[in-house]
Amino acid sequence: MALVSDRIGGADAGRLAHLWPLLPIIFLPNLALPFTELFRDHPSPWRLSAVLIGVMLFIALYLWTGWKNDISRPIYPAGAQARPTRWRWGPVIGLTGLSIAVILGDGPRWMSLLIFTSAAAGGRFSLGIATRAVGGLMGLAALLGWLTHDNVTDFGPAAFWTGMAGILTIIINHFRRTNKALSSAREEIARLAVETERLRFARDLHDLLGHDLARIALQSEVAEALASTAPDRAIAAMREIGDAARTALQEVRAAVAGYRQPTLAGELRAAGEILAAAGIRLRHVGEPIAVPPAVEAVLAWAVREGVTNVIKHSRAQHCVVTVSKADGNVQVEIGDDGHGSEGDIEHALRVGSDGNGLAGLTERAAALGGWCVAGRVPAGFQLRVVVPECAGGGPRTEESTPERALLGAAAGDRS
Repeated sequence: MALVSDRIGGADAGRLAHLWPLLPIIFLPNLALPFTELFRDHPSPWRLSAVLIGVMLFIALYLWTGWKNDISRPIYPAGAQARPTRWRWGPVIGLTGLSIAVILGDGPRWMSLLIFTSAAAGGRFSLGIATRAVGGLMGLAALLGWLTHDNVTDFGPAAFWTGMAGILTIIINHFRRTNKALSSAREEIARLAVETERLRFARDLHDLLGHDLARIALQSEVAEALASTAPDRAIAAMREIGDAARTALQEVRAAVAGYRQPTLAGELRAAGEILAAAGIRLRHVGEPIAVPPAVEAVLAWAVREGVTNVIKHSRAQHCVVTVSKADGNVQVEIGDDGHGSEGDIEHALRVGSDGNGLAGLTERAAALGGWCVAGRVPAGFQLRVVVPECAGGGPRTEESTPERALLGAAAGDRS
């Protein structure tokens, strides 16, 4: 996935990408008629030389300006408008001056020079400045026609085509800017999508491995303690370690594949096993509730995270998991009667503030329009996750939920 480059967009992918620098040339045939009239009048050598030098300088400056204009570049620069003012205006002023000199010196037949000047200005400035510049050149064409005593029927069309040439290049320039801005926006969206997926994947791995590794660590301690006194139970604990390791491997592979979806029933069953191994009694309150898979996944993650925290930090004797539904919301509560040491609580809060555990769970719930709160209660510690039954609505902040008042102002994350 290509990241956004320092320039707005890369090379144009269209078939005409390399023809943009040739765009200024399409106006050059307009000079055929004034050149024909010039030689038909048989001017004096000095006048012919002066006019030819002035026109050749104009054409050279015009082609150079067109080549350097943003509109002519196969790669569109992001900082085009950040160039010095003299760089932006200098060539246009030079073209305008040469146009005035040739028109006043040899007559209104060179009014078409202002068409070239207008085209150069339209491709050199931003939309607002270019529009004003083209409007000014149209007025200049009318003024020069009046000063050279040209007929209105002649300098009127000249002023009109001066405006049309500028408008054409303005439209093309604006179109290219918009197209490149959209390309840049698409690349930025793609980059953000990749970053979001990375964060989701990191959060999933934490949730998966945090639970299973805690289970493996606990069972390994049990097996070590029972190895000499109760070999059969130690072997059973080692089998539990193997099962937990295989489960973790399967879940990690499923997370990589992108199709893992935990179930509430599976997490409740796993919670009973790991809590029993830790010597903590589990009581489950509530009946299974039929909810959409996305909602069930959030509730399942809540059970996993809450039970993991009970084992790691609570020093509890009992754990209660309650699943209920009310007012169109489904909620799960994980409470314990433990009183972990201040060091445990501070460590849990510090880990939570780094974005793991309950912070990730809060993000999952908020994505479905729900919320997550956790903190001390008189009997110990409680985690509550509430999600709309139909997963509708936008995220709600903790400050807007009544559960925050129930848990008290000292609510804090455990992990």
